[in-house]
Amino acid sequence: MVILFDIAELAYNFLSSIVTHTQACSFH
Repeated sequence: MVILFDIAELAYNFLSSIVTHTQACSFH
């Protein structure tokens, strides 16, 4: 359970960084 939660958290952080990067690129 803990490992699964860890993977989900890593995936969420990874997606969040991609979204932030995409927004920054579109704004600039």
